[in-house]
Amino acid sequence: MSTASRLITYEDSFLLPEDKREEIVRGEPRKMPPPSLRHARLIERLATLLRAQLPPEQFEILVSAFGQAIRREPFTYRVPDLGVYRRDQLTDDHYIWAVPELLVEVLSPANRKDDIEDRIRDYQELGVPELWLIEIDQRQVISRGPTSHLLATLGSHIETIWDAN
Repeated sequence: MSTASRLITYEDSFLLPEDKREEIVRGEPRKMPPPSLRHARLIERLATLLRAQLPPEQFEILVSAFGQAIRREPFTYRVPDLGVYRRDQLTDDHYIWAVPELLVEVLSPANRKDDIEDRIRDYQELGVPELWLIEIDQRQVISRGPTSHLLATLGSHIETIWDAN
């Protein structure tokens, strides 16, 4: 026998235990496995590369698990692998409501195509101008969005993210 459960609201989310690997999508919690060592290293190398290229007084690069708010109703937040934000857009809130300049997601074999497309739709709804999907095994960065400004800024330096797995 199944029991009906109520969707989690923005206000409810503050009562939940902190879980760095959980998202809430349309009011429903979604557990995610932790990233692999290759995944974590790649994100750290990419963050280092971005920090070297972008003025720190203007941009903040986040790689720690953080909640990127998408909408309040039904409450949805995602946990991207990396986000680049303009410092003047960030506010002191539990979730990040600012629209990032860039979000990065490292794809793993566990990602299903429909889950990836759902995530992309959420980021498009938010108005993210640049989204990178990284396929580690293919050593490929797929840029989604109308611009690829940051990818062009990194140029040939992007190849260094694949080093030293």
